[in-house]
Order: sequence, then structure tokens, then C-alpha cells
Amino acid sequence: MTEIDFRLYRPGDEGPILETFNRTFAESWDEGYVDRTLEQWEWEFLGNPAGHRILLGMAEDGRVACQYAAVPIRVWAGRELSFFHAGDSMVPPACRTGLRKPGLFLQVRQRCFEELAGQ
Repeated sequence: MTEIDFRLYRPGDEGPILETFNRTFAESWDEGYVDRTLEQWEWEFLGNPAGHRILLGMAEDGRVACQYAAVPIRVWAGRELSFFHAGDSMVPPACRTGLRKPGLFLQVRQRCFEELAGQ
């Protein structure tokens, strides 16, 4: 596997994110999988008034090698609190290393928590 650059989402990453998302889930879905559209992705992440939390692992060739993405949820409990629902997290099968050492999923999750904690 190539060197992975972990970084926050940037405008323009939507295409590579959707390509990896759709390829990853189509490979592991038994039947009936339907690709996610750009409109669906924009609604879930860019359209959320509470923002988004997306950390990517980018391969040298511009592909998304892993992603940890969450949807923030604001609640009022005497003061505003922010939680998030981690949902669109993925590592394509070709980038998985098994369970012998921490793989990309654990790396991107840990970096996401470090980078986005308290936002």
C-alpha cells in the first residue's frame, strides 16, 4: 500500500469520497445496493446546519483509502451540547490489513477523534 496522508475534508473531495464509498459498499452488499448520489451526500454533510466531521486518508494517487465521517447533532440541555453520529466510515477491502496490527480504520478513527474533539 502507498503512503497515506490523513487530513480533513476539503471542497472537491466529494468525487473521490463517493467513488470509494460506492465501490466499498457495492463489494460487500449482498443484493439491492444502490450507489449514493452526490445530492444525497451533499444533503447529509454539507446541508447539515450543525456542520460535518470528515477525516480522510488519501492515497498518493488521489484515491480515498479510508474515511471516518460523522454527522454532528446539536442538543439543548440547559446549554448547547454537540454530539455526533459516526456513520460513513469505510476502508475498501483492498486497503484492509486484517487484525494483526492497527489498520487504516483504527488510524483514521483515532486521528478523527484527535483532530475534531470538542468541535
